Amino acid sequence: ADEAIGLGVIGVGGMGMTHLKDLVNREKQGHPIQVRAVSDVFVRRQKGAHAIVRGNLNREIEAYFDYTQLLARDDIHAVVIATPDHWHALTSIHAMEAGKDVYCQKPVTLTIEESLDVRDTALKTGRIFQCGAQGASKDKWWQARKIIKEGGIGKVLWAHASANRNSRGGPNDRGGEWN
Repeated sequence: ADEAIGLGVIGVGGMGMTHLKDLVNREKQGHPIQVRAVSDVFVRRQKGAHAIVRGNLNREIEAYFDYTQLLARDDIHAVVIATPDHWHALTSIHAMEAGKDVYCQKPVTLTIEESLDVRDTALKTGRIFQCGAQGASKDKWWQARKIIKEGGIGKVLWAHASANRNSRGGPNDRGGEWN
């Protein structure tokens, strides 16, 4: 109970780097967590993670190419998974089987079968599993739902929704760089 929660971040590009920065800031503010390792297949991302931790916490962390090496560590209690989408299910399952709690970036899986496997693994291992829905869980959507349900905009006959990024290269464009 007195020990800090040891964290690992698997995938430190894009949202993974955003999560890493947030965790480092929380650790710096005195929250009982400690980022202890990262895993990514790109050296540049590993170096970026080192720089974030060194610059903010004045210490080093381990970086791995193979996420299973991070999962093998006894001092890692939970992981943040922000790999490419097609790795989410397998990485989450491996993490829970290794005794780690998991926060996984959305989408959790690519297929219903994979989602059932993730669910079954969480139930079998007793590990905590959470999917990050970020903006989709904001209060404004619940407020909109309530207004619509109460008839605040009249009878809804048709709805159209979309989620897009306004970027030249499409929804996954990062300004032409691998980050």
